[in-house]
Amino acid sequence: MNWKLLIINFSFFCFIPLTAQACPSGNSKSHAYIRRENNRCEGLISPNVSPGSVDLISFSTGELSNRYPSKLHLRVPMKGVPMKGKKYPELRLESYYRRYLLDKITLKRDTNGFNFPLKTTILQKAGIPSRSLRALSHINRNGNIIYFPVVLGRISDKYQFVVKNPHRRSFSKIQIRYKGKPVFNTSRKIPRKQIKISWKYGKARPGIYELYLEDSKNKSVPHKFRFQHNPHLL
Repeated sequence: MNWKLLIINFSFFCFIPLTAQACPSGNSKSHAYIRRENNRCEGLISPNVSPGSVDLISFSTGELSNRYPSKLHLRVPMKGVPMKGKKYPELRLESYYRRYLLDKITLKRDTNGFNFPLKTTILQKAGIPSRSLRALSHINRNGNIIYFPVVLGRISDKYQFVVKNPHRRSFSKIQIRYKGKPVFNTSRKIPRKQIKISWKYGKARPGIYELYLEDSKNKSVPHKFRFQHNPHLL
């Protein structure tokens, strides 16, 4: 067996973007991506080669243990955020390990925002490592995407961002900005297809912030992602 070829193929599929998927009905005992309990689509999806773009795939806070509980409570703190009608935020959970995807979720309202008690049966049976999970939630406000932190497990005092790239990239400038002014600076000089950014927000005031990235080879077109920060809701 050509082990080098096997490793190359595995690395390639690990970074194929998890794009929108059809959500059929099916056998609930399978690991396949299907509609489950009429409140979510969940399971392992087939590879779908896509050129992709630089994109935010995770914005979360909290710490998960290596062992899953019977239910993983996904929380999106949005108390006081104006929502028109019955519109709910979008929420998805994914892992590039075995290409796990959870989306099209029927969220529940609570006093602090929204939540979803996810049965971890599929995660456990499919052997998805908890530390490989990527969670993302957003709303569309007048055509502008605003991200909200997804709380996973025990609350922590920092945010975890994960940005994926279709090709290996380095970023000469990575900033967290508030009202246009940087409050956090870093960079990633080693080209990668996924980069992780941790921000210990400390006493940063509540409000709309921006994750700002400049590509080392194309600084004229920065990548920007706006997000809500309010530690009082966590």
